[in-house]
Amino acid sequence: MNREEPEQTGYSRTGRVNGTGQTGETAETGGGEVKRDEAAPAPLPAAPASSPAPEHATPLAEATFFTRSRLSGVGLALLAGLCLTLIQLAAALSVAPGSNLAERYYSLFQHDSFWFENIMVRGYVSTVPPAPYKSYDVSNVAFFPAYPYLAGWMLERLDLDTREALLLTSQLAAWLFWSYAAALLLRWRTPWPAAVAVLGVIGTHPAAFYLVAAYSEALFLAALVGFLFWSSRAGAGSAILAAAHGFCMTATRIVGIPCVAAAGGGDRGFFRRLERRIWIGFVSLLGAALFFALCQGRFGSWDFYMQTQQAGWGVMPEYLEPLRLENYTHIAPDWTEPREVAEFSLAVTLWMAVALGAAEVAARRQAQRRGISSGFMQRLPFYFCAAVVFYVSMAGVASVAFESMIRYQFCTYALAALAAAHLLACVPPRSKAVRAVLWALAALLIAAGAYLQAYYAAVFTRGGWFA
Repeated sequence: MNREEPEQTGYSRTGRVNGTGQTGETAETGGGEVKRDEAAPAPLPAAPASSPAPEHATPLAEATFFTRSRLSGVGLALLAGLCLTLIQLAAALSVAPGSNLAERYYSLFQHDSFWFENIMVRGYVSTVPPAPYKSYDVSNVAFFPAYPYLAGWMLERLDLDTREALLLTSQLAAWLFWSYAAALLLRWRTPWPAAVAVLGVIGTHPAAFYLVAAYSEALFLAALVGFLFWSSRAGAGSAILAAAHGFCMTATRIVGIPCVAAAGGGDRGFFRRLERRIWIGFVSLLGAALFFALCQGRFGSWDFYMQTQQAGWGVMPEYLEPLRLENYTHIAPDWTEPREVAEFSLAVTLWMAVALGAAEVAARRQAQRRGISSGFMQRLPFYFCAAVVFYVSMAGVASVAFESMIRYQFCTYALAALAAAHLLACVPPRSKAVRAVLWALAALLIAAGAYLQAYYAAVFTRGGWFA
């Protein structure tokens, strides 16, 4: 039978497709598997044996970002990130105290913000050994340097005061985080209603308002998600950007150090996979290494940060606490008591992990029946980082009754939500009942989260302690 080859313009799950996007029939030749289409006007030579038709590539494995077809996506992601940041800022200001906009804006500068301000203005100072009480005037080596140092850089170049520099740095980092989140959803071709729901679920977490407060949450999340975004891409430029984000990540929080292990392999054109990971990891770890070197040179101990946390804050990591099931049983908190809410966030995280595990098993079975990939390996870095952030944070604050845990849990929550979005993009549920349950769950999370966030943001901006 005489058949002709289609015009080759791209790939479908099963192989090459024609110019209209329709897949032709498969025929075996001596040179390999090629696609055929009876309507095509002219034959193309068969692919050589060394270049078989590619397998279905999952969304995170797409090769190039800076192509003409992607440029509009970059702008859309940046625009979406800006809109989300402004919405989040407006929501926080709407419940903040003050007779004018400036007073409301400055009310986002509370608690830890004063420590960051002290580090930004004075640098790291401390008695040796560190003071056995909390006082940034005596011992301020209790936070990693990236956030206050970046704010200090902005302070020197813009006509800002210290509060404005810290707030603006955090809000610019929030814009970057939301832009990366939107870019990932675009890369995964998430339908826009689902994308809006996922971003809404993240943005209405009770502690999400810290992204626009003078805290380091936004910078850490922007660096972490940017690290995952770029380390999964091919090319030298992506590797350099991944390393830069990793450097910022480990210089922002100690929990960023183990997250370096999540660096993706990329392609083999720039480095071999293992070499590429080692290079990204080495540069990323320099962020924390330079801080430890500063502590060694100035205070005589590389772990002076840990000593300050223990002496002044009572933080003594208890690495077996995350393994105790009794820590996940607090399901009826007093919503006005921050520590009970923090304990409730532990239970929520366990439920979330169980639900995602069940969803992964179901998706794998469904993908096998459909003959497609479930994309689990592309989600694995998100799961790994979510678990690491949760485990290290929980172990660290177990000695202080899980103080601030809901704020640390927000990072895990955001990563898990993005992983769930990728799962649904790879293996969308066919059952109308399942889709209805998912929409109902998203609506419940958004409504309940928005209500609680408004309450806790009002408490925070009035100087009350939340997390």
